[in-house]
Amino acid sequence: MEHKTIRAVVSHLVSQLLAIVSLRAGPQILPASQPLLLVLLGLDLLLSVAVLATGHGVGAALLTVASSLGLGLLFCHLALQLRGLGNRFLQTATALIGSDLVITLVAAPLSLVVLQQLDSLGSEQLAPELVLGLLTVTAWLLAVVGGIFRHALDLPWPAALAVSLAYVIVTAGISL
Repeated sequence: MEHKTIRAVVSHLVSQLLAIVSLRAGPQILPASQPLLLVLLGLDLLLSVAVLATGHGVGAALLTVASSLGLGLLFCHLALQLRGLGNRFLQTATALIGSDLVITLVAAPLSLVVLQQLDSLGSEQLAPELVLGLLTVTAWLLAVVGGIFRHALDLPWPAALAVSLAYVIVTAGISL
């Protein structure tokens, strides 16, 4: 592939992921590509471990992030299978992993400050603006995951948000 072609492909993918995280599109705009899913999975794993390792060490961060990503993919697979929509797995999983990568990248500075404060002060001393920031990122994540499942599972918004909440509980529960 030419350099310009690679740049164009990456630029198009970034614009697709930005459309998903801004709730303007669903997973159907992404290609059903296993190599793309694996690349995004690897990038998400590396970024998430890099952020989480600052507070927990690399080994614990790797185990936590890998478990969370695996549980998320399993949840996605099971939800699609239960609705008879297993053929949508690659696009849905790519949207979930890609949007997690974008949200993690945007929230990384906040996450690093929160982890540093938790290590030095404890959770009782976390600044209110940091708590508000975490709540905002969590709400954004719930909305994005809800939007993805709304499209992938052909659900109305309330049901999609319930699925989103279950997904976030399952994937975040491993780190609690």
